Amino acid sequence: MNRHRNKPHLLMSIETIKLRIAFTLLFTCLLFPTFAQSSTNLDLSDAEKEHLSAKGRVTMCVDPNWMPYERIDEQGKHEGIAADFMSEFQKGIPVPIELVLTESWKESLEAAKSRQCDILSLLNESPQRREFLNFTDPYLTDSVVIAVRNDVFYLEGLESLSGRKLGIVEGYVYEEKIRKQYPEIKIISVKSVGDGLRKVSDGEIYATLDALFIITRHLQELGLSNLKIVGQTGLDNAFRVGVRKDDPILLSVFDKIIKNLDDATRNAILGRWYTVKFQHGTDWRVVWQVTGIAIIILCLLGYNTLLTRRFNRKLAEANELQLNKNLELDKRNIELQDEITQRKKAEDRFRLAAETVTDLIYEWNIFNDTLLWFGDIDSALGYTPGEFPHTIAAWMERLHPDDFVRLSDAVERHRTSTEPINYEYQIQRKDGSWLYWSACAVPVLDENGNPIKWIGNCADITERKRNDQKLIKSEKKINRLKRMESLGLLAGGVAHDLNNILSGIVSYPELLLLENDLSPKHRKAIEIIHTSGNKAATIVADLLTIARGVATDKKTLNINSRISEYLHSPEHQKLIQYHPTITIKTFLDPDLLYIKGSSVHIDKIVMNLVSNATEAVASDGNITISTMNRYLDRPFKGYDEVNTGEYVVLSVSDDGPGIPKEDLERIFEPFYSKKVLGRSGTGLGLTVVWNTLQDHNGYIDIESSGNGTTINVYLPITRDKKISETLESTIEELKGNGQVLLIVDDEKHQRVIASDMAVKLGYKVEAVASGEDAIAYLQENTVDLILLDMIMDPGINGRETYERIVKIHPHQKAIITSGFSETEEVKEALKLGIAQYIKKPYSIKKIAKAIKDELG
Repeated sequence: MNRHRNKPHLLMSIETIKLRIAFTLLFTCLLFPTFAQSSTNLDLSDAEKEHLSAKGRVTMCVDPNWMPYERIDEQGKHEGIAADFMSEFQKGIPVPIELVLTESWKESLEAAKSRQCDILSLLNESPQRREFLNFTDPYLTDSVVIAVRNDVFYLEGLESLSGRKLGIVEGYVYEEKIRKQYPEIKIISVKSVGDGLRKVSDGEIYATLDALFIITRHLQELGLSNLKIVGQTGLDNAFRVGVRKDDPILLSVFDKIIKNLDDATRNAILGRWYTVKFQHGTDWRVVWQVTGIAIIILCLLGYNTLLTRRFNRKLAEANELQLNKNLELDKRNIELQDEITQRKKAEDRFRLAAETVTDLIYEWNIFNDTLLWFGDIDSALGYTPGEFPHTIAAWMERLHPDDFVRLSDAVERHRTSTEPINYEYQIQRKDGSWLYWSACAVPVLDENGNPIKWIGNCADITERKRNDQKLIKSEKKINRLKRMESLGLLAGGVAHDLNNILSGIVSYPELLLLENDLSPKHRKAIEIIHTSGNKAATIVADLLTIARGVATDKKTLNINSRISEYLHSPEHQKLIQYHPTITIKTFLDPDLLYIKGSSVHIDKIVMNLVSNATEAVASDGNITISTMNRYLDRPFKGYDEVNTGEYVVLSVSDDGPGIPKEDLERIFEPFYSKKVLGRSGTGLGLTVVWNTLQDHNGYIDIESSGNGTTINVYLPITRDKKISETLESTIEELKGNGQVLLIVDDEKHQRVIASDMAVKLGYKVEAVASGEDAIAYLQENTVDLILLDMIMDPGINGRETYERIVKIHPHQKAIITSGFSETEEVKEALKLGIAQYIKKPYSIKKIAKAIKDELG
């Protein structure tokens, strides 16, 4: 074809091309008046027959909109030139050729790649297609020509289109060749041949190209009188059957079919698909040339006149029938075009609606695994527009590992299942963050009730999920606090009763030990009783701490001093005796700030943390005690918020095996302990720490791993550097001078113990069993000091008793006592004017000092 370049006579009118094609077909039909039946005599080998029998069918994909070559009609049937050839090919193989429905040529190519179809009916060979297809010999050829507007005189070929817009149907093999050979041409993708011709007619593009047979038919059907064909491209179509790469036997079968196809059958098929329609402006020179050739041929074939007339008559009838079919086809094409237009409008409305809603709408094609998104999927996942691939594979790559297996199984299941899709899962954004999505979908079914695609929507439920998680966390925290509160109330009640009982074990031994005439044997026994009672009282004090009752005054303290005092205490020395191989190191900040706290309870924090660390290490380990100043301005694990400010940090670390994850949330619960019963304490140590910190407005942070545990205690600082020092006084210095005391307690033995102690201390004593009795006594008498129990049953309590007493004696001095913790009632009593609160069981020094402080 290159020999015709630069010759203007190649500019052909549509009428000229029609006449040439028409007379070529006439010439062929005259030479071959009958159809051969060669395909039915195909000689297949045994191996080929067995292979076809094993397959049972040959699946075929086609171009669904490429007339007159082929298409899929509204009933899902294959028609066109390729369809007629395939009907002829069907005669040569013993199994059916079954059509696979697709919506576009691109989709057919994808189906061939994924081996959903065995053959492609009609296509050109190209390097890209050879990657997944083998090709037969050509069974149909056609030239590729260029169509332009009538005002273009002529073109020298494709090189004349440099810098101009050339329309090519998306997926055509010509595009690859032209891009390589003519990179200056601006290639514009068009949806179809008709779309390309309309764009040329409207001036949107300069030219379009396609097969000569295709363009002439579409120009006739569309009635585009302002277009013409100006020349050929040097690109010839050599149409073949494409066979899946992994089936060489099937390729051999179709090669045999095509080689066995005779020209008469081939041209008869072409003749059925071309109907000549003459228009004004016919090139009569060409007509005379062709007519002359026809006359010569008729003379040569005069002996067959009768047969020719008969054949022509039948051909006329066939043409008339074909004309009627074409008219019907034109009508259907118009109807189809209207339907396509309406569908496009509906799709545009749907897409616009999808873009305005917050949810993402998607369509999953189960045959090629495309995943079309309607809505801004790129923005939702943090990508630039068009960046996120529209495939199932790309979506699955972003799934959370916890959801991947579950949803992978679901994808495979829903290829055949019609059960509605309804899942919640996590998907990762481009920046690495995670979203929670809720997806639901319903299937689109074929005529057999099998899914072909799924349509559904995805909703971003991240905020709801996070709120749910916060709610669950909050509920757990509330439940834990309620559990601690319940245990605290229980512990407080038990402690109150125990304190009343322990008074006889703690207080009376003190009185007996003050006697000078005790024998050594009796003194030792009483000292043992007294020591045991004090240990029991310590446990009860821990129970009271759990009940949130740190009833002692808070004073300015230096934690470094409390640590040093503990490390030299008998309790610590005893701990070291049990664990001699453990090394304890201290790193105490010499510039440590002061805190306001209860020395008793701060000492308990230090003792319990060190004791727990020792138990965790067990042997040959290290414990580090350190202090530091730190400014706290953000929450940490276990706290939603903290008070911003300066804190003293007490840190106790060990290199033991760490605390198991399942125990971390429960270690502050009373009696929750993994220690050995009877050898490692009561299980109240960390509970005392936690409750003490609540009372001191402090915080606790635990870091634990397989390499050890570090517990950090945060206590707010005070700028008051004055540290109160208490000087020890002897019993003799604390004795009274015959002042009158009124003991008020509902427990008889408590009244006896308190009375005996007061008498021993040099006071005169009166004792009553209730608040009502005390009020009655004081209406007639006066006393120097009242020792008033807080909880008395039945009757009024200590606070109400004192409230009534001060109405009788406005400046009455009193000390309130209780075996319980410091309650709101105690605090209210102190506000009324009661000077002190002391806790049972009584210690003679404690009660002596309290009375002395009040009476002077």
